[in-house]
Amino acid sequence: MIYIITYLILALAVSFFSFGKRISYRGVFFISLLLTPIIGLVIALKADNNIRTHHYTTTYTCPSCDSVNNEYEKICPVCGNEMEVSHHEVGKLNLA
Repeated sequence: MIYIITYLILALAVSFFSFGKRISYRGVFFISLLLTPIIGLVIALKADNNIRTHHYTTTYTCPSCDSVNNEYEKICPVCGNEMEVSHHEVGKLNLA
């Protein structure tokens, strides 16, 4: 009985190595149950990481007066020149 409980705990522990991977933790858990926790661990460690999604924000910058606006405007409200469009990844926005 103690061996079965230990085997289940090992299979569950191995399944936590699959978080953030392209294989589900349930899949690794069942592989660990059916085969062995060692094979489940190898599969979890060899699996690719999840695809990272990038989020972007759009800013509008005036080339002559350097005013920055996040709302869509073709003409600069300060000097009247045409605004330039730029896209930045969220978290990496550098306006300096």
